[in-house]
Parts: sequence; structure tokens; C-alpha cells
Amino acid sequence: MINKEKAFTLIELLVVIAIIGILAGILFVSINPSDQVNKAKSAKVVRDMKAIKDAVAFYVLDTGEFPPVCRLNCTKDTDPLLTNVNGNSGWSGPYIQDGIWNRKHPWGGHMGLFLYDSNNNGKTEVWLILDDDAPGTDANDNSGLVPIKYLKMIDKSIDDNNLNSGSFFLGNSAPFASGEGAWRVYRIGEQN
Repeated sequence: MINKEKAFTLIELLVVIAIIGILAGILFVSINPSDQVNKAKSAKVVRDMKAIKDAVAFYVLDTGEFPPVCRLNCTKDTDPLLTNVNGNSGWSGPYIQDGIWNRKHPWGGHMGLFLYDSNNNGKTEVWLILDDDAPGTDANDNSGLVPIKYLKMIDKSIDDNNLNSGSFFLGNSAPFASGEGAWRVYRIGEQN
């Protein structure tokens, strides 16, 4: 015989299930798996960028020169961090495993090196670009744009937490296309 005084009623059981469902929904929204994935992507980009910055610094120390540009049309044979493309006697690479010639950031765009004088002072600097174009494509691909929210997160990790200043910023004109992240990784006469 079932003791009716100690048994749950159907209504009580449904109320408990509803409360559990509401709590699970609140937990799911607070965790936001998509946002967590993008935060992990941002952390990976920061690690990769720091490794490339170190590789550039060692390249400059060994060769006394800046590495040549390695952007969308760069190949394994022309990647200066992987191959001694200029025949420099001091070159002691490869400076980074697998080079950067085909390196994508997690949103699908290319990570590449660019030489540019951002201050118009006659001193070229080495820039790392989070390009919105995939490796091996042209500048019209635009399939790998990093969302601004995550560029801000990257900037907070490596610079001054402001995409309009510092050594990491959001491109808005040539030579850095609108929406691309750009980080000055080497400048003569500065702490690198």
C-alpha cells in the first residue's frame, strides 16, 4: 500500500521540474557558451601574437634587419620567419614553428607581417596584422573579420585597452583596412 501522506503529487513534481528548468536556463544564459568560445579564441590570438613578436625580435637581433613583408601572397618559401629568404648570414631560424605564411587567426583571417612608418618619422616599424582576408586570397575576401568586442579583449591583454591608441589599434584607413587589428611588434629605439 502507498502512503499518500509521504508521496509527491503530480503538481508538486511539475513545480520542482519547472524550478530546475528555470535554474538551468539561467545558468546556461550566464555561461553563454558562444561567448566562452570567443574568449578562448581571443586568448589563443594573444598567445600567437606574442610568439610572433618574439620571433620578429630574434630575427632582428640575428640579422640586423626587419623581416620582409609576409601577408596574403606569402608562401612557405617566402616566409622570413621560416626560410632565409634574403640569404642573411646571421639568420638562425626558423623563428616560429610552421612560420606565419599560412597562419590564420581563429575567425579565419590571416596573421601577417607588414612594414610601415606609422609616425611618418622615416623609421619603419614591423606590424602584425589580424587581417580579415584568409591566407592565399586577395584583399577582397573579408571572410575572417574579428568582431570588435574581441579585438578590444585582445587589446586589453597586450596593450592599453584602447583601440584608438597605443601599439594595438583598429585599422580605419590604408594601409590597415577598416576592421583589421594591427599591432606594432617592433620599432627601433623602443623597448620591444
